Amino acid sequence: MAFAAPERRIVCIDGDGSFQMTGSELCTLLRHNLNFLLIILNNAGYTAERAIHPDRDDSYNDIHVWNYHLLPQALGGRPDSNGVDAHTEAQFVDALSSYRGKGLQVVNARLDKNDMPSFFIEMSDMLKH
Repeated sequence: MAFAAPERRIVCIDGDGSFQMTGSELCTLLRHNLNFLLIILNNAGYTAERAIHPDRDDSYNDIHVWNYHLLPQALGGRPDSNGVDAHTEAQFVDALSSYRGKGLQVVNARLDKNDMPSFFIEMSDMLKH
């Protein structure tokens, strides 16, 4: 998206589990000086799996928590790249309102381990045996 429309504000929302499998692509964004807002929904694991098996506390659904908000600097982002660690709704709103569409911004949106959208719960109910 960022390559196809570099003049547009690109917003990507990703879960922490899936991001840990594909996150190295941030280097491509930084290398090409693209503007990108990445919101990582950080609940320390695989929400879809937790929804399918809510009564089990399977450690394989838990992942090591990264400091995602530090990635722009750790990966050598340009000076207008930054990250925000949002523990509250107010911090999240501030992070979104402060983004000016320049550089890479990563919002580390901290969520409760079992915080999940209703469609995950509905979908998982259909998958239970």
